[in-house]
Amino acid sequence: DKGMTWNTWLRFKMRAIYEYSVRAHWAEIRETEWLVYVDDDTYVLWEPLLELLSRYDPRTAHYFGRPLHEAGYPLFVGGGAGIVLSRAAADQIAPMLESEACDPLHLKWADRMHSGGDAWLGDCAENAGVHTDMEFGFYPQPPVSNLFALFNDAVAFHGVENHAAMHAALSANSSETAYDPRCVPVFVDHKYNCLPHFIIGGVPKAGTTSLYKYLIGHPDVLPAEDKELTFWGNFFSPKRRPGRDEVMTTYLTRFPKISPSDFKVTGEATPGYLFCITCPTYMLKYMPKVRLIFTLRNPVPRAYSEYLNKVADRTVMRYLTKR
Repeated sequence: DKGMTWNTWLRFKMRAIYEYSVRAHWAEIRETEWLVYVDDDTYVLWEPLLELLSRYDPRTAHYFGRPLHEAGYPLFVGGGAGIVLSRAAADQIAPMLESEACDPLHLKWADRMHSGGDAWLGDCAENAGVHTDMEFGFYPQPPVSNLFALFNDAVAFHGVENHAAMHAALSANSSETAYDPRCVPVFVDHKYNCLPHFIIGGVPKAGTTSLYKYLIGHPDVLPAEDKELTFWGNFFSPKRRPGRDEVMTTYLTRFPKISPSDFKVTGEATPGYLFCITCPTYMLKYMPKVRLIFTLRNPVPRAYSEYLNKVADRTVMRYLTKR
């Protein structure tokens, strides 16, 4: 961290770049449908980027890239790997530039963990009613050269000092080592490990435990530390919002470390996730390709099954009687 003075400069720099790109009188800029802001050490894969943009309508307000979150503040797109604004979004944000919310010198920046230009633009966008669309193809660092095949959704890599070497590595991507296409890699402890592949949730007595046991009975499915990790939330905490550090240090450490070349998967089963409002959003934020499996059951036999279970456990509810 280069300090508050550096971050203040970054906010003013982002404001100047943004203001120029939306208010310049050049026809080429005024007719541009998409604005993509990247750093000079960002390697952009143009064809995948253009294919991604083709899925969106530039006449609708879109603001996307790799999302970042700071507790108590709006979700925003992290800079470096790329910030994308549709023309409609850029024009919608522009009137907010003179507002207090978009003041680069606002006192809130002294308390923010993220206080650079990307966070500044995110605050302006949120106050203009332009919300973050999540796209995970914008990577904050380049992959190890023999793992390019695992990043088939990539549109940009940040932190590329030598663009020519990066281009050569991509062109020569013909590693003899096979990698599991199901693997979504995350860099932990100086090596790549695969994120959990599935999460099971559901109503009680609907077979979540049985389903999990059947799955981990397969030799290519490795169990988590416990079947029910109850990390993302449940009936009693339906709006939990875990941060990245907590996910990395508290959640992912409870799974076996699986290399991309192991061709194995892992997952967990917590029925309470079904009752958590924020769970799907935050699961997909940190594990964008995880399989979500939810089990349901006819409520009458489900209630009777729960009754029998509570009778056996001697925890039967007073209002539930056998008829």
